[in-house]
Amino acid sequence: MYFKAKEIVAVLFLLCMGHALVGQSDVFYTFFLEKEINLKAGGVFVHPLKNVGAENPIDVNAFLEKSIEKACLPLAGDGNEKAGNVNAWSQMPLFWPATSPDKADVVVSGSYNIEKESDAEVFRFYETNTAISNPIPYFEVRPKNRVSAEVILQYKYADGTLVSDTLRFHEISERKKNTKLKSMEKLLTECQKALEYDFRKLYLFADYETAKFSLEKVKVSDKGLKEELKSAGDLLKGRRITDLGNLYKRIYENEPSKEAAFCLGVCYELVGNYPMAAKYYKQMPEFHTIARMKKSLLLFEYLQSIGAELKLEEF
Repeated sequence: MYFKAKEIVAVLFLLCMGHALVGQSDVFYTFFLEKEINLKAGGVFVHPLKNVGAENPIDVNAFLEKSIEKACLPLAGDGNEKAGNVNAWSQMPLFWPATSPDKADVVVSGSYNIEKESDAEVFRFYETNTAISNPIPYFEVRPKNRVSAEVILQYKYADGTLVSDTLRFHEISERKKNTKLKSMEKLLTECQKALEYDFRKLYLFADYETAKFSLEKVKVSDKGLKEELKSAGDLLKGRRITDLGNLYKRIYENEPSKEAAFCLGVCYELVGNYPMAAKYYKQMPEFHTIARMKKSLLLFEYLQSIGAELKLEEF
């Protein structure tokens, strides 16, 4: 069978149109569990960390204060405002500052010790390839600078349970052949940056990534619903997820189909109701969706385990 050039263009156009009709798509943020942390949802009270060392060259408490302050912000509120109407529960703070230890769900305390030391070590070597029968010894003095830090954090929960965590830094610089000796100031700067990074990551238990959500083509016989369905793509792009979810729920209840269930699952996922999303996705499983939901459900289960009050939107 042969086709003329114009007929080929027409066929390709129809194929592209058919693919486009499968559904509108947009890119959203989806949250998932990065790691578990020692904070529990609720009020957090912080005692300044005690310096148990002889010196105090680094303000460790400033790092702790910043990390706790960041933990008390909504997940989607820290430079991530583009998330929009995604994961509604993530717009709420999971932790907040408590006014006193007896009113806190977790009390953070601990200590830190920063040590610095300069010394030198003497090494003995021997000359080789000489005409003398016995090798000639010579000595080399190698200056050393050392900086080490240890931060011990303790978390006491309202039920009396106590857990701890430790942050460490250790660096030695030695001047030897072809190697420069790092100054004490340089080592302290490296220590400060390392501790600052560790504190910054300490309470970042949730991460986010972009995901492309597509709406499946849904067959609808009801004229009113069919007319409303024409706005689905615009609702998705405008991030009017509640309106979109209510639309697909009415469609699914009126004419159940796996395609309508999938679209309803998309809406539930976008507002952070992962259990309901997983329920509707099961009717039309897809590899990427299953992998994404597996991570999302881990986050949901973790938030439940620490006592977070989750706002789960229903359509």
